Amino acid sequence: MTFVRPANDRALSFAEIAEKTNLGKSDVESLIIRALSLNLVKGSIDEVAEKVHMTWVQPRVLSVEQIDRMRVRIGDWVKEVGETEKMMEEKARPILSH
Repeated sequence: MTFVRPANDRALSFAEIAEKTNLGKSDVESLIIRALSLNLVKGSIDEVAEKVHMTWVQPRVLSVEQIDRMRVRIGDWVKEVGETEKMMEEKARPILSH
């Protein structure tokens, strides 16, 4: 679930986790605490908002499909970085020319 989200959106709701794991919403927090205690994931729990913010997930063997999705996401990221670089150069030009 974490890998299919953008890196800047790693907050998962308890409801999403319950749906994907076929657990009751009341069991999700226990699952998250167990995963954190086993160092399978790193993150923090927001009990009020019923969300968990994942910062790290234990690496695992990836399927060809997962690797392809990562390749696409990295390509998108490279494109965004290039566009940001171009915008910064254009915006800085007037400042640097003085």
